[in-house]
Amino acid sequence: MSRLLFLSLLGAWTFPFVPAQANADPTTQPAFWEKCVDALSPWESKIKSEQLSTLISPPFVLVGDADRGVLQANLDGTIRSSSRALGAMYFKQQPTEPIVIFLFQTGDRYQRLSKDWFHVDDPPHYGYCRSDGVMVMNISTGGGTLVHELVHALIKYDFPAAPTWFNEGLASLYEQSSLQPGKITGLKNWRLPALKQAITEQQLRALTELVADKDFYDKQLAGLNYAQARYLLMYLQEKKLLVKFYADFRDSAPQDASGIETLKKIIAPQTLEEFEKDWREWVEGL
Repeated sequence: MSRLLFLSLLGAWTFPFVPAQANADPTTQPAFWEKCVDALSPWESKIKSEQLSTLISPPFVLVGDADRGVLQANLDGTIRSSSRALGAMYFKQQPTEPIVIFLFQTGDRYQRLSKDWFHVDDPPHYGYCRSDGVMVMNISTGGGTLVHELVHALIKYDFPAAPTWFNEGLASLYEQSSLQPGKITGLKNWRLPALKQAITEQQLRALTELVADKDFYDKQLAGLNYAQARYLLMYLQEKKLLVKFYADFRDSAPQDASGIETLKKIIAPQTLEEFEKDWREWVEGL
């Protein structure tokens, strides 16, 4: 697929974190537009062979097995609206490189191309974000994981030192969410029952252990780690402390890599022990 064909087919675009009136096109921001076109170059022959559609809306580059109208709906309804809300609440720094997102409408094609193109033999059911920032999504499962992976793709520009517990906690928080202009709110989701059971059975480790653990993805603990991190941040959201915690943690990360000291400051004068006791009771009441 030629560069000229891409440029002739792709529409106007908007940075996700700027006012809606600040529209741009290839003539006003040619450098970033060209970056997005270049990001598709390694995939041109594969895109052609699978007859996929493409859509550029910098910093996002969408590729999918639906028509461009469906890609546009995903862009407007989930990607752009979520990224604008996340930017308004958290992210000072905008992406400086394209974010390529593959959206597959069927699980079969998602599984097949994950193996053939991305060398992932057993991909997660919903989707994943590669180390190079490319997002590969099984969009047939819904848009929740799309927002989850979008958080990962965006946070690395604003808070590259975010520890895994916080990165995954924030991403998981918005798997189930509601959107208003400039605001995204995490809601209860499927991770809650296991967390409640662990609390009831006194099997949940302390928050200090969670944030200090360097192996968040340990197979024995990963499920609970996701749930514990998610609902900790949801509790801060309910207390209207999450936005401040994010900003303070990001700015103090060189001195507080785990975030525990920042958390103590945010919840003061309550002690961490008192806070965790209240948090556990709150979770059990959800």
